[in-house]
Amino acid sequence: MTDYPALHGPSRPDWNCLVCGDPWPCLARKRQLKELCRCNVRTLVRYLTSYLPDAHAEITGMSSAEITDRIVGWCARPLEMWAVEGSTGAVPEGRWRRDQP
Repeated sequence: MTDYPALHGPSRPDWNCLVCGDPWPCLARKRQLKELCRCNVRTLVRYLTSYLPDAHAEITGMSSAEITDRIVGWCARPLEMWAVEGSTGAVPEGRWRRDQP
C-alpha cells in the first residue's frame, strides 16, 4: 500500500490547516500544490481562486486584499519567498517585491 502524504486542507470557518494548524494554505500545502500543478502558475491561481468566495465570507479580521493575498498571492512569488520555514518574509535585495512591476 502507498503511504500518501496528509492532505493539508483548510478547516472552516477559521481557514487554518487541518493537519498543522497554520494559516491555510500552509507551507506543506503550498509545496503539494506546486508539485500537483507542476509549477504552472495559471493553473494554480485558477484552482485557488475557487476558494476565494468562501474565504472572503468566512475569514474575519482581515481585509479582502489580505485574504486574496494569503490564498492566491503567493503563487507567482519566487520559491525562496515562501518555501523556507521560519521565513521572516524579508525580500532579498534585487528580488521580487509587491511594489515592483
